[in-house]
Amino acid sequence: VAVEVEGVYYGCDTDGQVLTIPDYLGELKCPEGFQMCGVSETSSWITQTCAAGFGFAETFASETAQLACPNEADKFATRRCNTNGADGSAGTWAAVDNTACASRSDTCAAEGGWAEAQLLTESSMACDSGEGQQTRVCNAFGQFEDVDTSSCVTSCPVEAPWPRTESGTSATVDCDGTNEIGSMTRACSASAEWAAEDRSGCSVVCAAADGYTQTAAGATASKDCIVGTGTQTRACDAQGNFGADDTSGCTVTPCPADDPWPETAGGTTASMACTGDGAVGQVTRACSGTGEWSAPDEAGCALVCLESDGYAQTNVDETASKDCVIGTGTQTATCETGGQFGAADTSGCDTRCPADSPWPQTASGASATVDCDGTNEIGSMSRTCTDAEWGAADRSGCSVVCAAADGYTQTAAGATASKDCIVGTGTQTRACDAQGNFGADDTSGCTIVCAADDGFPETTAGETASVTCPSGTGLVTRACSSTGTFGTSSFAGCPAQTVTLVVSANPANNEVALRAALATIGGGASGQLSWDAGDITQKADGTFQLVVTISSSTTTSASAVKGAVQVAAETNSQALAAAGVTGVEVGGAISKVSVVSSDDDSFPVWAIVVIACCGVILITFFVWCCCKKNKVGTVG
Repeated sequence: VAVEVEGVYYGCDTDGQVLTIPDYLGELKCPEGFQMCGVSETSSWITQTCAAGFGFAETFASETAQLACPNEADKFATRRCNTNGADGSAGTWAAVDNTACASRSDTCAAEGGWAEAQLLTESSMACDSGEGQQTRVCNAFGQFEDVDTSSCVTSCPVEAPWPRTESGTSATVDCDGTNEIGSMTRACSASAEWAAEDRSGCSVVCAAADGYTQTAAGATASKDCIVGTGTQTRACDAQGNFGADDTSGCTVTPCPADDPWPETAGGTTASMACTGDGAVGQVTRACSGTGEWSAPDEAGCALVCLESDGYAQTNVDETASKDCVIGTGTQTATCETGGQFGAADTSGCDTRCPADSPWPQTASGASATVDCDGTNEIGSMSRTCTDAEWGAADRSGCSVVCAAADGYTQTAAGATASKDCIVGTGTQTRACDAQGNFGADDTSGCTIVCAADDGFPETTAGETASVTCPSGTGLVTRACSSTGTFGTSSFAGCPAQTVTLVVSANPANNEVALRAALATIGGGASGQLSWDAGDITQKADGTFQLVVTISSSTTTSASAVKGAVQVAAETNSQALAAAGVTGVEVGGAISKVSVVSSDDDSFPVWAIVVIACCGVILITFFVWCCCKKNKVGTVG
């Protein structure tokens, strides 16, 4: 329950005690919804206040606290402790008002790594040294106060085995020297620097072992003698290592001979081979330090199958193994009671004969068959596998042959193959030798001829065939070679054919150059034609005319004559250009060329080649035929 009096709330304490109301307040009336708790003169009165902070003292609600301005004792920064307002801010500080101070700011400006801060706030950042956060207050006048490093903790870093340790304290760890016990300390100074180790709490010892207790370095440990009676000792050296046993304080009594056991030194054990069929190992008997025998110990004895037939020594009920006697793999046998091996188990044996090129893997008792592999052999060969071992190869089914080649069929060694003659008619043969290789061709049964060709009849090799010349007079001949091939035709027996050309030209130079140019054409064509230089005359139009006769004993075609001249002109175009004739064109058509004999009563055949138009030679053939008493031959 709470009651407001003049803007201040009063009410019952948390423990249920009634609050005392000052006399000056007069009679209290509870607002609607509240009831009076009562009045007690012995209770303490509680009012709402704002806690002291940032230089301002604790202040009652609705009152204003003051804080003197720096260097201005008569001026103050103020801060109101809010009452219960509409925003429910009773007992909370309002913003500071420092406008009365000459030296003031609305915020604390950033400086030295500290960010700008609001008035009456505390900023923090990592400590410059050590761990934790350092703080700094922005006061009511917009000035940073001194840095508070009370939360910064400096420490010495981890340095195994030493952990991180706060400055001004010490760390304690177990001693870490070899064979050391105890603890050691190390101080961390106020400046977080490690001091030297204090190992005064460490000591070297020999660890307890073999019945000796832990013993300090330089001391001696002792225990009852293991063998005999008395005390034996061990010295612990400075490094914490026990030395050898000193048994000089021990009295040892030997055990007397006890057939079959010989006299034995006290504290030792005698041994001998186990007895009995198939028994192996050692039976032992200990002699105490006081000279007393123990009972024989046969734990080291075992009944075995001794090494036999390739099986190693094997314990009863265990299995021995070895390479298969027949085939490949492993066969086994079990050592049975009584020390004898049982029957062999060969299920792990492969009794096949292994692959042995060209023979494939083959089961025992079976035979393999493959193609014969000898040079030039045909047929098949066989080989039998017996108890995983190959027998000799049976090659009775193999035979040597010469393979079919060059038209000869496959032929057995020692036989002869035959075929039709390649050249001529008849049969030629080849012998097949014992190694299956054919010998040279035997063509003694062949008759060689040149086959009829281009009007020439079939002709025996070495002879010459002939046909009538195209003019009807003389013979054209053709030799048949020893290989049955015709050579080229010879027209030496044919009369010459003539074509007369009348050439006109308009050279840029003189008639000597023209003659040389035209002679060049004739020279180029001389492979097929003979060229007789004619006379050059100058015509009324200023052009020159050369009349020449071209003779040929091989050319029977008018187009061949024209073609020869054209090729020569084109081949020698550069020479013609040098003479002023800048181009050559052989044009026109020869309708026919008359082939005549060289008799006096024969008439000539004329072909006119006209060259004109600025050095461009146009050759046109016009052919006139003259008849010789009802006999005129026409070709082409």
